[in-house]
Order: sequence, then C-alpha cells, then structure tokens
Amino acid sequence: YFAPGTLADAPGAPAAQSYRYDPEQPLGFYRYDNLFRRPEETPEGVLTFLSEAASEDAEIYGPVRWRMKVQSDCEDTAFFLRLYVEEDGAAWGLADAVTALTHQDPGYAAGNVCVIDVETNPVGFTWRKGSRIRVDVSSHSDLYVPHANVRGHWAQVTETKTACNTVVLDEDAYIVLPVRE
Repeated sequence: YFAPGTLADAPGAPAAQSYRYDPEQPLGFYRYDNLFRRPEETPEGVLTFLSEAASEDAEIYGPVRWRMKVQSDCEDTAFFLRLYVEEDGAAWGLADAVTALTHQDPGYAAGNVCVIDVETNPVGFTWRKGSRIRVDVSSHSDLYVPHANVRGHWAQVTETKTACNTVVLDEDAYIVLPVRE
C-alpha cells in the first residue's frame, strides 16, 4: 500500500500528496546506464515511495499492477509510474506504466477523484534480501510526449496548462508485485 513516502504491508491513515506538473518545464529526470538508473535526489514534481528491505529473496515474474486514486485541477493529465529495485546505493528501473485521466475516465472533470488501474509489461527479477522496492509517481517522463494537461489528442492540442496533481493514499492505493511461488 502507498503511504506518505513508503510502501507498507497494510493501508495506513488516509492522506494525500500533491505535486506540480508543467509540461513546458520537463524534468529530464531519467538516465540510462543499460537500465534506467534513478538519480539520488528526487526532483520536485516526483513522489517517491520506498519499501522496507526484503527479509528474504523473492522471485518477481509477470506484470506489475498499480491502483490509486488521483485528482487534478486540469481536465486531463498523465500519471507516470516507475518501479525500481534499490540495492547497493543505486536504484535500477525495472518497469513503468503511464495513463491519462481520460483513458481511465473519458468524462473526467477537473477536481474529481479518479481511480486509475495500470499494468506494466511482464517483468522478471529477484528482489534480493536487503534490497528495497521504490516507486516514483509523476507526470513527467523522458519516454513520452509531455501531456499538455488539456483534453484532446496529443498531436492536435496547441496549448498547455500547469497542473496540480494529487495522489490519494488510502486502501485503494496499492501495487501488486507478482511473486512466483
């Protein structure tokens, strides 16, 4: 379950975290070193959630699923989620997913709460004892055209807006890692 700054085994007290997303000010956040390597400092506009260290090795195999409630002050925006394994002082990207509010709720109106469900392509890795899982949530990605925060087809939208995006952290905010038995 997502809780402020952490990934927990059970839902905590409901909370919310917000960030600002300006499509005219891209972060340039993700770097490539064979795999996606996450920088040590988290820039403004990215929410980070970190698990406790694994108590034993676990084989993760299959698609990773996320569910969370989100809200925006714009009529549409994107949410980009990336999964990392953090070990030996580095965080290595394993999978990511992106969605737009209007892909989840075609009639989305600014200020409403929307439940998003996203899934990555299948992954396979060993979550080693002592390592942690990290999830970043943002609206920035070096992999996709920046979302304009305006409803419409990305190739036809000519204006942009700055968004205040919020993630609601409650029992409906969780990640499912496919652990192979």
